[in-house]
Amino acid sequence: MSTFKDIIYKKNDDETWTEWNKRVPDNDDEKMYYIEDVIYEYCEYGGPTMARLVTHRLLGYAYICGDASLELSGVADMIPLLESKELLDAKIEEAYEAIRLKWESEKVPRSDEKEEEKEKEEVYKKEVKPVTTLTVAEMIEALSKLPPDAKLVMTESGFYSDVEFAEVMLPEPYIVGTRKAEYKPDIPDGTQVYRIGHSKQWY
Repeated sequence: MSTFKDIIYKKNDDETWTEWNKRVPDNDDEKMYYIEDVIYEYCEYGGPTMARLVTHRLLGYAYICGDASLELSGVADMIPLLESKELLDAKIEEAYEAIRLKWESEKVPRSDEKEEEKEKEEVYKKEVKPVTTLTVAEMIEALSKLPPDAKLVMTESGFYSDVEFAEVMLPEPYIVGTRKAEYKPDIPDGTQVYRIGHSKQWY
């Protein structure tokens, strides 16, 4: 990734990306270098290699990603993504899925392995996975026993994990079944829950 050091292009915390785009010098190349760094840092939780591939795909670097269908993105294309966390997350997941499928298509397992892998995948998808939950009362009771200045962390794990801790977030509402998953959880679709952390880990 590029190392962007020119403070002129750094976005201020109190301005939107649209305001940033109007404020900084009208040099699309330098703007894109900065945007590239921002997106790379944002999705680096997937590991440096995956973050680099995802970033390059979002920017349309076909010559790096090996996908002739990609179109090079411009500043105007990236501003809406940067101003919407939900949209950016969706595009990152879309890019990751495209990369994963490309990697899978490049694998050529032996014919006897194909059927075995297919059977395992079907069993895995049908299996109901238990989800560990806590009530608010249980969480409050546990937290009340900690020192007031205690720091809370979330551990990270996974084949592509390259950090010790994951991101910890305040509770936010989440509807079960709104995101495509590889397995079926034991909580019915449509159930209102609250998630308190997210590893942002690609598996």
